[in-house]
This record gives sequence, C-alpha cells and structure tokens, in this order.
Amino acid sequence: MSAPSFAYSEFSQASKTQPRFESIMVIGSNEADLFITSILLKESRIAAKTLTTADTANALTYLESAAFTVTPDLIFIDQTMLQTQQSDFLQQFNQLPEIVKQRSRIIITTWNYDKKVRLMGLSNPHVVGYLPKPFDSLQLREYSI
Repeated sequence: MSAPSFAYSEFSQASKTQPRFESIMVIGSNEADLFITSILLKESRIAAKTLTTADTANALTYLESAAFTVTPDLIFIDQTMLQTQQSDFLQQFNQLPEIVKQRSRIIITTWNYDKKVRLMGLSNPHVVGYLPKPFDSLQLREYSI
C-alpha cells in the first residue's frame, strides 16, 4: 500500500505572530480550491503547516497512521467531499482512534447557505463549525474555534 499523497506547506516563522495551530488539513473538491485555501491559510498565519488533498480516502489513511504522531488540529473539508461514492467521511472519521478524534476538529467549508445542510454536519460531535465560501485571510484569523 502506498503512502497517501498530499501537498504539504510549512510557513515561515519570521513573523512576530505565532500561529494558533500547529497544522491544518484541507480536503477539497478540486486543485484550484485547495490552492486558494492554502494561500489564504498562509496569509492568515493561523497554522504553521498545512496538508492538502482532494481525496478523502487519503485523508482518512493519513489520520489513522498519524494517530500517535502529529495529527492536524483542524480539518477543513469541503461539504461536497463529505459523502462521495467511496465513503462517508464523518462516519469513517468516527471510526478512527480516539486520540485522533480528540485532537482534530472539523470545519465544513461550503457555498451552500441552506440551514438544513448545516444542521446535518453540526449533528456530528466532531464538527465544530461551518465556514461559508468565499472566505478570506481576515475571516480565518477572526474565526473563533
């Protein structure tokens, strides 16, 4: 079995502002969204490192293998990626080791402003919020988690 493929970014600590989070994982539906979110995270300086992937199976494999090392503090997942033909991400996340579920919190990013859609995700105890798209680096810094 090969290792999951991720784009990995580490941000310079030259800034006086310390990041609030050690690492953030971004799971997006396409490379453009992943690239833009990665740039916004870099500009907002809320995380020292980011991992990006367009594959929920890769994300789950990484999280399972990272259970006793470094797990991401936050997982930003595009709402369209929650349920794919291959998996139900939140259901499979619930099956991960307890340490991963305690360390990693999920934020759903979405273009959909329908309250019913939001309530579905928020019914999961590991989802701590929604971040409506489009968002910018200022919103990321001010987002209370």
